[in-house]
Order: sequence, then C-alpha cells, then structure tokens
Amino acid sequence: MNVLWSFRRCCLLFLWILPIIAWAGGSGARVSDKSVVAPTPSWNARLPFATTVGSKAPIRLQGHGASARISFSIPFDQRVKRLSVAIHGSVSQGMTSTAFLEAEAGNEEIAQFKTTPGSKLSAHFDIPVAHMASGFHTLVLRLVGVPGDSGTNWLQINTRESQFWYLTTPQPLNPQLDHLDWLFDRASLDYHPVVSVFAPSHSSWAVDAESYVAEGVGLRYQFLPVRINVHDLTVQSGPQRTDDLTDIFAKLPQKSRIAVLIGTATSLQPILDRLGLIKVDRATIAVQVYPGHPDHAILLITGADARQVVLAARTFADPNLAYPSARHLQIDRVSGNAEVQSPAIPISTVPFHATVYPLAVTGFKTVTINGFSGPINVRVWNGGWQRSVELRLNLVYSAGMAPTSDVNVLFNGALEGSIPLNAPSGGKYIKYAVSIPSSETRTGWNTLSLVPNLIPAATHDFLYNAERANLQLSIYANSTLTWQGGNSLQQFDLTALSSSGFLGAKAGEVVNLVVPDPRDPQMLSALATLLAKVAQRQGGTFLIHAESPQDINNGPILAVGPLSSLPITLQRALALKEAGDGFWRYSRPLQPAEDGELPNSEGYSFAPGKHGYALSARFDGYPLLAFTAPNSATLRSAINRLTSFGMWPQLRGFTDWWRADGKTIHAIGIANAPFYAFGTAGGIGVWASQHIWAFLLALIAVAVGISAAIFRAVRNRFRRIQREGSARPVLSASGD
Repeated sequence: MNVLWSFRRCCLLFLWILPIIAWAGGSGARVSDKSVVAPTPSWNARLPFATTVGSKAPIRLQGHGASARISFSIPFDQRVKRLSVAIHGSVSQGMTSTAFLEAEAGNEEIAQFKTTPGSKLSAHFDIPVAHMASGFHTLVLRLVGVPGDSGTNWLQINTRESQFWYLTTPQPLNPQLDHLDWLFDRASLDYHPVVSVFAPSHSSWAVDAESYVAEGVGLRYQFLPVRINVHDLTVQSGPQRTDDLTDIFAKLPQKSRIAVLIGTATSLQPILDRLGLIKVDRATIAVQVYPGHPDHAILLITGADARQVVLAARTFADPNLAYPSARHLQIDRVSGNAEVQSPAIPISTVPFHATVYPLAVTGFKTVTINGFSGPINVRVWNGGWQRSVELRLNLVYSAGMAPTSDVNVLFNGALEGSIPLNAPSGGKYIKYAVSIPSSETRTGWNTLSLVPNLIPAATHDFLYNAERANLQLSIYANSTLTWQGGNSLQQFDLTALSSSGFLGAKAGEVVNLVVPDPRDPQMLSALATLLAKVAQRQGGTFLIHAESPQDINNGPILAVGPLSSLPITLQRALALKEAGDGFWRYSRPLQPAEDGELPNSEGYSFAPGKHGYALSARFDGYPLLAFTAPNSATLRSAINRLTSFGMWPQLRGFTDWWRADGKTIHAIGIANAPFYAFGTAGGIGVWASQHIWAFLLALIAVAVGISAAIFRAVRNRFRRIQREGSARPVLSASGD
C-alpha cells in the first residue's frame, strides 16, 4: 500500500512540474509546431504586435539579416515584474534548416530560435526589464543563417496573435510639475486612457478652463486616444459635509491614477486645507499624492478668481513650458500678456489655407539618399478644382554620376518631369521648376513622388554595389509648391481637422466654443474629449473661449451639443431644421455619399437614430464646425468612438455621420456637393467634368435654344418690317 501511495505521489509531482519544464524549454532556443501555453489570466495587460506597430498586416522576414522593429513600453506608474513575448507565425517550405530567429532588446540578444521548414512558428521568451527605464523600447526580431536564394527563405509573423504579456503592480507616485507627463503617460499599457475632471458646471469660464485642461491632457498623451469624463464639483462646507476626496476617488475609473480638480480657491477651500495649500492668491497649479492612496495623484487648477483659474488652465495646456521641479506653481502671466498672446499656428495647417508653401509643412524633411534608395512620396493637399501646380526643387548631388542619372518627378503616378544629374563633378539646383497641368491634379489629396535613378559613372563588377552606395543626393525641405488658377474651395473641409487639427483659426484668432448647456456633464465630456484629440493632431495649444451665440466674437466656431439644443442661428447656417416626429430636414443640395449611401432615405429628411454627425458651414464669413447627435448620451458615445484608433482619419468632406458603435464614417465631400464647395461657377465646372455627356447634351440643347431664339427674333423682325412696308401709303410723283 505504501509503495502504491508513493507511486501516486510521484505521478502527481511529475504532472505538477511538467508545465514548468515545458515553459523552461520554450524560453530557450526552440521553435515548435505546437502552440506555446499562453500566460495565465492573472497577467495585467496583453498587447498584440498589431497594436504597437499600428498595422494588422503580417510581418515578413526574407533573407539573411532581415529584421523587424517592434515597439513596447515600460509605464511610469507601474513596476513591471515580468514581460513575456509570444510569437506566432509560419515558416516557408523552402527555409533552410540552418536558419534562426534572433530576438534583441536593449542592445542585448535575449533569445534565439531554430526554424523548421514548413512549420508553424510558435516561440515564447521573456524580456529582462529589471534595468530598463520607463518609456519606449524596441524589440528587434532578426532572421539569420540563411544562405543562397533568399526568395524561398522567409518567415512570417502574425501581428494579431503575437503578443506582449505584462505582469505589473502599481508603484507609489512622487508627482512633480516638471514630470506631469508621468501622470498622463503615453507609455501607458492602457491604449484608451480615461481622465476624470471635476469642475463647477454653471459658467462659461469653467468651460474655458476644462477646455484648456483637455488640450494639455491630450498633448501629454500625444497619440493615445484619451477620453475625458467631466464631473460636477460642488464642495460642501460646514459640520455636516462629507469627505469630498473620498467621494471624488469613488468616481475614478478603475485604471485611472489621477483626478483633475478645477475651481476657485474659495470653492475648493476645504480640499486645499486638507492638502496643505492654505493660501492661494494667484493662478496656481499644484500636484499632490492622493491622501490615503499613494499610487494616485491629484492635479489642482485653481486661483483667487475665475480669470486666474482660466490662466492656470491655459498654462497647464502647454507641456513645453519650463515647469519647476516642485509640486506647487503660482503664475502671474503666460508668455508676456496672457490675455492677447496667441500660440503659433502649426505649420501642418498651412496647406489648408495657403496656395504657396514649402514642402516642410507637409511633414517632409531634408533627406539624403544613396544609389540604392527608393522613391520619396509626399502627400499634398489641393483645396481647389482645375488648379495647376508648380514645384520648385532645391537639391544637391555628388560627383561620380553617369550622364544617364536623373530624378524623375511623378504626380499621382504620371511622369511630369525629369531632373538630369549629369555633371561629372556633382552639382546643385536652386528652384528647379517642374510644372504640372491642371489635368493631372485632383481635388483633395495628391501624391508627389521623387524617384532617383543614381548610376555610377565608372563601374566594376566586383565594386558595383560599393560604387553605387557612394552616390549621394540631398533634397531640401525648403523646396516649394505653388497652386495656380482654378477655383478655390469656399467651404471648410473636415479633412483639415482630421489631418492637422485645423479649426480654421489664423494667427490671433480665438475659437469660439458653443456649448448649449454648460451644466450637462455628458456634453462637456464630449467637448473635452474632442478638444484633446484636436490638440494632439495640431501638436500644440490654441485659443478658445466659450460664448453664447449672441456674444460670438469674430472667428471660427466649434459647436458641440444635441441637435435640438443647437442655437437656431447655427441650425440655419448648417441647413438643419427640425421637421417633427423625431425627424430633421437637411436642405443643403447633395449627391449620394462617396460610398453611395445617403444621409436620409426620403427626400432630405432623416431620423438621427444612434448616430453622431459632423458638419461644416460658414457663419458670418468664418468656419463653423458642429458635432452633434440626437441627445447628450449618444453624442458622448459618438465622440468617444470618433476619437478612437481607426475612426478619426476617416473624417472628411462637409457632412459626416457614423454609428456611435460603428467602425465606418460616411461622408459627403467635394465631389458630392460641388456647388456648395466651389460656388456656382466652380460647381458647374466640377459637375461638367463628372457628367461629360450630360454636359455636352445640355450645351447642345442650350445652343439650339439660343439659335432658335435668335432665328425667331430675326424672323419676327423681318415680318414686322414687311408689314410696316405694306401699310405705308404710296406717294405719286408730280411734275409741278
């Protein structure tokens, strides 16, 4: 009996340690046909490669030395106890048996796996993170040991199934003003962070402060689609009051580590007393550890009065200011005069309001390439119709070029010019002009391609690669693009907003915010989330001011609110009118959307349903942008969906709509509303280009009509002359 019991215990012990042995074997240099056992659910976060690289397409490594760089992050507010990587994919049938997949992180090789031809790739290893600083790092996967023909030696990594697994614990915070980006951490493992803002919801100055705070939060998260929840903050006083900080903490989302409090010193006095900030007589930004919660923090935006609170919020909006290494900052002014100083207009917005600009504003940077470099592609925006373009390039090329070397200039795939690089001692071109006719340009986005063809003057078979690699060509970002002629766009295209965060404000102009109900937290949350995204796309702060429609100053308008609550004056400018029974009427002349769908099925009347809407128009000569929905709850959900990954870049045209839980934005753009976009003259031209045969028939009909009218007029005139001649009396000649 004892022998049997001992045998059973041995079996149980073997079964218990078997998974450990299997995992230990997987962490070494091994690739198996079988799937590696995934980490247990106790792990805190799981991030697919597709999320970190921004693409769901598989990664293909082909030939010796082929590599892929995959970013991963170490958050500031978490202690990463373990970071594991699971790689899944496939290996080609032609892969050599001597090939290996190497993994490198922190300039250190951490794993190597042997590949098996024609097998499934399944590898599992840990990244040593003990000495890695918080922030972003790179995992390098490299294929090595591949001789001979590399065309059949490839390995493919599935970016959806390959993942990073994190085991983390929160760590105590030591918040400082010069490291606020640690609290709004772009290296966060939460790719949809939520920030809670608590402010009084009864005045326009509070909306201004919340909006500037939203800008600052968005800029610190940089590219993460942050959602901002605005809560009403009413601090109680007297012996019967509850613990305000406890109530606030209970409203924080589970993964949130910070609460932002906005208000005057008087309204926040009980909280300031508890935090030790007894006297506040100027605009103040303060950050403290949350009492009783060392892994959470409080950010205070306050001042002696409403003007100072807005000043503090505007200061917080700019993450590039030199904040002190302290927890408390009192502000007298921002950049000189806080009331009139305007942030610089980002250069990325220039293509949407100018016809002449350097290539630098498109994101192009001065580049130096060699003989093996591929084409350079630049996206350029054409805000007009039938406009030609002149490109003036500044470039320098090295000596040793063959006379047949050149740079071909393509526009939307068509060859428009060729720049010879035929000087034996090298050369330079200043403002080399390439003209592109209007027939080759498109309204909206166009692609400019610079294709180098660098050939060495003297070649030797065994030195050809080295000789070609030595050839150099530099193209400078101060090369210019000039749009000429045609019809300019007369309306604001939402592409400018989605591409560069452009709201139509020029230097010194303030964006007027219209919020129908500043007491509605759903509406304020939608506005704050939208402004955070706009600031991220613009890459900087912008001036805003909440106004009622009667007090709107000169400048662009951003309206956020339910359809029925939008001011009547703005509804008229947007061509909207309530039709009753839950329907709305849209009176702007439209053709079907780009995908063939109409915003309504019966005339121009539509039922909003669970949709969000983005519309652009003009109000008193300035751009008017409105984001709306049937009610505040749907509006908030729609804005949260719009600002998420994959949705925001789809925003375009003049009228957009999308489901609050959908993945696609339907748009009415330039091609669908030509008369609205370009006016009568330009609209006729665009319509004619889209319907050439109908235009020719209409032209013939007009010509026939005019000819018939002229013929009828001439005939009537001739007959009248005849009648007048026959009715005139004949005088007889007299000899007297």
